[in-house]
Amino acid sequence: MMIVSMIGINVGSVFADENSNDINVNAAVVGMYNENLFSPQQIKVKGNATAEDVLKATGLDVEVKDTGMVDSIAGQKNGTDDCNYGSQSGWMYKVNYTTPKNYPKSQSVKDGDYLLFFYAKNYDDLLSSYDSIQNDFVNVTVKNVQKDNSFSEQVTVLNNNSINAAIMEGLKKHGQDFDKSSLAAGALMSKDDTQFWSYTLNGDNSTYNQKDTQLKDGDTITTFKDDGQGIKEVESIALDKMEANLTEGDILQLTAVVTPENASNTKVDWSSSDSTVAAVDENGKVTALKAGTVTITAVSEDNKDAKAQCTITVTENNTPKPIKITNLIKDSSFKLGDDARVYIKAENNSGKDQDESLIVALYDEGAKFINYVCGKQTIKNGDSSILTGIMKLPEEGIYKLKAFVWDSLENMNPLSDIIDIPVQSNK
Repeated sequence: MMIVSMIGINVGSVFADENSNDINVNAAVVGMYNENLFSPQQIKVKGNATAEDVLKATGLDVEVKDTGMVDSIAGQKNGTDDCNYGSQSGWMYKVNYTTPKNYPKSQSVKDGDYLLFFYAKNYDDLLSSYDSIQNDFVNVTVKNVQKDNSFSEQVTVLNNNSINAAIMEGLKKHGQDFDKSSLAAGALMSKDDTQFWSYTLNGDNSTYNQKDTQLKDGDTITTFKDDGQGIKEVESIALDKMEANLTEGDILQLTAVVTPENASNTKVDWSSSDSTVAAVDENGKVTALKAGTVTITAVSEDNKDAKAQCTITVTENNTPKPIKITNLIKDSSFKLGDDARVYIKAENNSGKDQDESLIVALYDEGAKFINYVCGKQTIKNGDSSILTGIMKLPEEGIYKLKAFVWDSLENMNPLSDIIDIPVQSNK
């Protein structure tokens, strides 16, 4: 059987009125690994458009032979040997759930049509209809946790894909090299054939390389290069400092050392026991905010029992703050459920024009950060400005608002003192 019989027989062009109005058609393209090349969506084309016009309107690279046969889409050619598909494989398409007898260039389309292009292993490999393809696509996250190659990519795939095919999509999106032909054996091999890409699903080590697992929307696939010994769990974590003394405004970079160093998942989660005293970001950078004592904790994402802590003492910085802030509603407070409108007068005494970000932050009774709003402004030296922050307060609970000025959300360098704003119960 020749590939031409898969696409159909060219029976001549179908002529249409070139002055027809635009029409909307629905299109999807599924690649040779069941990967999503163009997710099901509506496309606007000319009223005299053909199926080939619709395919090209997806923006994918398309190669068409002089005969009208679609030979390649997105670099995937008919008759490829990848995954042992062989010479009988190639591109097919459906219009409204049936396979036309025309090449796409000769197949007219009309408003509301459904077009599905898919790479088939052979003529009998007919995918289900556009409707089921549309319903079967899921959005998943492919996350790699290697120290030297950490990334997280959102991909859209068919839910009946092998997880390896989803990993391949994530690696491809990240620009990672891999051996496509290894999928034929149900595995994904690095390009140099030295390591497999293995995985766990949703952080559960018991799902290690379970190939029959069906994906669902929102799944997270954690990948790592496997030396054949399976998952290496984190045994312990150590920090480069167990205690530190900082002054308000200081920044300290903490480093976590994971044992064993070749653990499959070396990702560490950071937290602060009181983020109003010192905040820590996802990379272990600590910013001292006000006087007090705080514990910074690093916990293995893989093994929650593997953790390390650093006790930080923050002392008051007696150097005058460059921005003086005053609460213009200091004699009133907010109630739960209110739209809290905070008005702050900011005076710039820094000696230079100052970029600043007013932060109005919400904390619970345990001083845990809950939410914030931010407003950015530049205040000229010697000038003052009224800064406003508006936040919807929760209906229940015990909370406190804090207002302060940083140079930016990125740097978090404090430019002002902190103003506490009470939140009263609405009972």
